[in-house]
Amino acid sequence: MIENEEYNNMLMESIATLAIKQKLMAIDKYGHFHNIHEFFAVLKEEIEEAENDFSKINTQSKIMWLEIKKDKSIDDYVNEIHQLSFSCIKELIQVMAVCDKYYMMDDAKSNIKG
Repeated sequence: MIENEEYNNMLMESIATLAIKQKLMAIDKYGHFHNIHEFFAVLKEEIEEAENDFSKINTQSKIMWLEIKKDKSIDDYVNEIHQLSFSCIKELIQVMAVCDKYYMMDDAKSNIKG
């Protein structure tokens, strides 16, 4: 894929906007983190969900390669990888939102070194 600085900046801005929206929705639904342990539990859950989706993408790509070598159709695998990619991106945006939410905690303010 061809990348350039303008595209990368636009992409980062779009992702950051989505993470902010996710953070605000999470705060509205669940409130702020009560402590660093709660933060870590939520962060760990989101990371595990992203890892699970990425693992499925990896598995599907390996199976797809076997089908390619047999000259068989790969449409279903491409569709599955496409859908799993959306899910993985969603989970990674949630990871970002959890990290953003961390910085709103009183505990976080005492951990920031400047």
